[in-house]
Amino acid sequence: MIEIYGTSACQWCKEAQLACVSHNKDYTYHQVDVRPEALEELEERLGKRVRTVPQIFMDGAYIGGYSELKEKLNG
Repeated sequence: MIEIYGTSACQWCKEAQLACVSHNKDYTYHQVDVRPEALEELEERLGKRVRTVPQIFMDGAYIGGYSELKEKLNG
């Protein structure tokens, strides 16, 4: 399962979602600008303040952002 934390205005967040769809991967999207508790959850999981999105987890493990997701999906 892929978890994407992002915002409504983030193009790379949209690209990450499209990459999941094109690779037939289930994903959950946490929109941190709409749900502040999702941002709190993300920062707790990472143990640090988050300044950029998307922030992506795969099978519960943090992998990074959009570039890292594409690499995992294509690799």
